[in-house]
Amino acid sequence: MKTRVGIAAAIAVLAITMVAVVHSSAAPARPTAPAGTRGSGIAVGAPAVVPAAPPIGAPTVIRGVPSIACPAETSPCPPFVGSSGAPNTVTVTGSGTVTSQPDEAVLGLGVRTEASDADAALKENATRMTAVMKALRDLGVASNDIATTSLSLYPNYSNNGSDITSYVAENDISVTLHDLSLVGKAIDDAVGAGANVANGVTFQMSDANSGLTDALKQAVADAQSQAAALADAAGAKLGGVVSITESSPPSPIPYGAFGAAAGSETTPVNPGPVQVQVSVTVVWALQ
Repeated sequence: MKTRVGIAAAIAVLAITMVAVVHSSAAPARPTAPAGTRGSGIAVGAPAVVPAAPPIGAPTVIRGVPSIACPAETSPCPPFVGSSGAPNTVTVTGSGTVTSQPDEAVLGLGVRTEASDADAALKENATRMTAVMKALRDLGVASNDIATTSLSLYPNYSNNGSDITSYVAENDISVTLHDLSLVGKAIDDAVGAGANVANGVTFQMSDANSGLTDALKQAVADAQSQAAALADAAGAKLGGVVSITESSPPSPIPYGAFGAAAGSETTPVNPGPVQVQVSVTVVWALQ
């Protein structure tokens, strides 16, 4: 009986020893990560950090939401919110037009001659252009209102391109008339004296800046009206002007080419109004 009790006690001691050895040699179990932490960058086994809830009644701040234009039925509108660190501006282009009656005309006239040699072409051209200028001066045009714009001499070649067949000389002038009633007569007299090149007529204002100031004012006012509408739609207000750039300089209105009238009639010329049109690009700050 004692022997059986001793054997049983030895077996129990042996079992306890084996359990202790197995437990010490086994690797420690990996703790299970809390649910929902996959891909969050939290190390397995590290304590989960739960953000503290804001106090009851505290306002909630949502970041990264762009500002939205104020609806028409909402009053008052929230303040305008622009991009962080960037200037808040609005850029628009306005135009202005002023119509005036011209008081000057500029004629483009010329003489083109052709001869077998260069010297003959130039001499004939000089003779005819001298007669044209004299006819204009006899009409009352001042010498300083007659200006040479181009003078050229070039050869004509045969079909094979190897032989010179003739030479062409051309002399072009610009004539400024301060009396618009003389336009038709000046054309006829010039052609009668030998002019055979017509480069058209342009009507203009003797004061190049006439109407320009008013046109610029109109253009800026137009730009401001557009900018104010855009700012109001975005829930903002216009601030000061950042920059103004004139987009296009004014230019006179050109008219078509002309020719001498048949018989004793004077070439009819009817000067139309001159429009001074400008565009400006204006940048406004937004508040």
